[in-house]
Amino acid sequence: MAKKKSEPFVPDGLPEYARSHWPDIARWPTEIDVRTFLTVTRRDPDARLAVLTGLRRTTAIDLSSFWGWFAIYVGVILGLVSANIALASADFGGWWVHLLVWVPPAAVIVFLLRLVPLIVRADERRRGAIMWLRAFEDGIVSGRHWR
Repeated sequence: MAKKKSEPFVPDGLPEYARSHWPDIARWPTEIDVRTFLTVTRRDPDARLAVLTGLRRTTAIDLSSFWGWFAIYVGVILGLVSANIALASADFGGWWVHLLVWVPPAAVIVFLLRLVPLIVRADERRRGAIMWLRAFEDGIVSGRHWR
């Protein structure tokens, strides 16, 4: 089965006039990429500012809250599994009690299995945006090839 190629990432709110200048942050920047961007956007400073702002905004993704919630979910799962083991060993209640104790951890596990790939993709976008932002800023600051 062939892997479906996804659309390149473009941040929400990026103005239409800057979309053609947005880099492919899934790959590494080259000197030609930087030179082209700086040459083309020299005549369109609003587009340059919009792209740089979009890259800065993409680099500001904070994933630390996700890992905190992840730890809470893992704690809940372990607590519920422990409760189920305790109920099973005490032979308390019927099958429906065990079902009620197993459903929440199963739901959390399914939720996490769906969420983790999204978080990983967001982190890859953040890293790519950092690379491109630094390349563009280095090109703007040095200016030796692009002025």
